[in-house]
Amino acid sequence: MDYSNMTEGQLRKADAKAETECLLIIEAMIAAGRGHERQSETMTKTDPLSLRFIANTNTHCDIVTEMRRRKEYHGSLRKIKQPASA
Repeated sequence: MDYSNMTEGQLRKADAKAETECLLIIEAMIAAGRGHERQSETMTKTDPLSLRFIANTNTHCDIVTEMRRRKEYHGSLRKIKQPASA
């Protein structure tokens, strides 16, 4: 997904959704007796819970990267305006 086209509100909402999903995955990992598992271990597995964890981790990383990019560019989460093409 291209997070660069999202408004500030949409980006914040996507971040909150990814955070909530992360908490649910952690609860599921604990319930499955995998609460001790390191992230590096989970990232190499192919079971459904691990794949869910990997997808959420990648999504959240992309969102945080876009948030960081915006903060570095103009100090806020407002969408970066692209120059009009000629």
